[in-house]
Amino acid sequence: MLRELHLKNIGGISRASLALKGSFVVITGESGAGKSSLIRALELVAGKRAQSTFIKAGKDEAHIEAVFHVTNTDDDELLEIMGEDEFLFVKRTLSINGRTKTYIQNKLSPLSYVNTIMEKIMGIQSQFSQLELLDPQKQLNLLDGAGGEDLLAIKNKLADIYAEAVKKEKELIQLLKRQESIKKKFEESREIIEEARSLNLNPQSEKLWEEQLIKIQAKRKHLSKIQETLDRLTGGQADLGLIQEVAHLFIEAREGLLEFAVADEETIRKNEEIVLESLEKLEKLCMAVVKKHSTHDLDKELAFMEKSLGTLRKVKRATGCKTAEEVIEFIKEMDSNLKWLQNSKNLILQLKSTNMENRREISKIALELREARQKAALLLEDRVNRILKDLAMEDFEFAVSLSPTSKVKQNGADVVSFVLKKGEELQGPVSKIASGGELSRLLLALQIAASDKMLPKVLVYDEVEAGLGGKAARLAGIKLRELSSKCQVILVTHEASIAALADQHFLVCKDGDDTIVKEVTGEERILEVARMLAGNEDAPEAIEHAKALVTNVSWI
Repeated sequence: MLRELHLKNIGGISRASLALKGSFVVITGESGAGKSSLIRALELVAGKRAQSTFIKAGKDEAHIEAVFHVTNTDDDELLEIMGEDEFLFVKRTLSINGRTKTYIQNKLSPLSYVNTIMEKIMGIQSQFSQLELLDPQKQLNLLDGAGGEDLLAIKNKLADIYAEAVKKEKELIQLLKRQESIKKKFEESREIIEEARSLNLNPQSEKLWEEQLIKIQAKRKHLSKIQETLDRLTGGQADLGLIQEVAHLFIEAREGLLEFAVADEETIRKNEEIVLESLEKLEKLCMAVVKKHSTHDLDKELAFMEKSLGTLRKVKRATGCKTAEEVIEFIKEMDSNLKWLQNSKNLILQLKSTNMENRREISKIALELREARQKAALLLEDRVNRILKDLAMEDFEFAVSLSPTSKVKQNGADVVSFVLKKGEELQGPVSKIASGGELSRLLLALQIAASDKMLPKVLVYDEVEAGLGGKAARLAGIKLRELSSKCQVILVTHEASIAALADQHFLVCKDGDDTIVKEVTGEERILEVARMLAGNEDAPEAIEHAKALVTNVSWI
């Protein structure tokens, strides 16, 4: 229950403090007195977004504090916030610059969080709240609430398995997407990757191969030069070699050298031996190289290096890799993914089987839920129709229309529609059959018929009786008083017959430019009810009527 409400600079109110003791509290006052400022303050406590226009003119800040006495709750979130305390403290601070602060249990808290908490504590309904009856989801929630714990258990069971089924379906979709992605990325690369495997790559392969290629090319070039030198020295297979030519040159030059006495026989012989010996040594060296290294072997090595580098470059282009190291990682990734691809086949089969079983179970539970809702509909119809008779709507018959949908959702496979019948011929959705006042009474009947768990701790009504008058208004007040036995009811009203039924009464009135909020009791309360009846608190007949209304409350 709301126990305290403190306001500063809200709307037309400079300061106000309300100590609420009653279960059925009314707030009255002349039009324009400032009752809407109290509703606005309660909306801010409930987590509504603030506007700087809510602040009293000429002031920079506004403050609202509310204290709720919360007992008999099994809500884990509320219990965690409150601990061992039975009181919930909510505070809002508004600034003219648009900044606001929200506190719960004296801790600065996000507005969205406070809003979530306060939905469990307080509901605020205006004169247009009956429009909730036009919302199919609201109708469904009201029906489910009438089904009690058994229906709620089935609904929760369906929600749980539905959530699990959605999770499994998403897993399956992700697996199938991953399968396609792997196939697209790796399946086409298998053949070329097999070529890459044959290279026995390591991170330095490309660099080493390029260096080896340069070395082999140099060796091949040098070996060719040595072979040419050897052929010149020996003459190859056709011509005389350089050694034989030199020997002939010495023979041909000997007689001339002797004739001209430039050298004697011994000197010529020694020089010939030196030259021929040098050429023969060169021949042996070249022959040793040629015997040990063949151009055929070097060509094979050269071809292998060129092929290896060519294959690696082809693999890099095909895989989008830039280095041998990236190719190695690509191969590892491919192996891992292809292994997963193979193993995923069984996993996908299991998921498909699970999803099929989940669908069957969901359909089964959805049917159970429909049966429970059909039973709940009969209970709700009976309760509401009995309450409607007490609200002077005995000509109406309330009914719940339950239709199956083609697809099961988290909350079942049913479409709910509240129907009103009036006489034999007039029948249809509540929005088409009932007037605004009749919708207000129907909403009240549904709230009274609802289970206690469906109701917040505090229900605030802002002129919900609009459109009612006379007997209908009085009967609505009696039912509001009845509702206050299940939750605290706070009502802003212009209807005297309803105000007289409250167990606590606050008056909102003007005092110059300021708005005053005060509790009225005894004679002061009777005068206010008289004013509401006749527009004049001094009228003797109105005062007597007001006394009768207030006194007769004990009879109800």
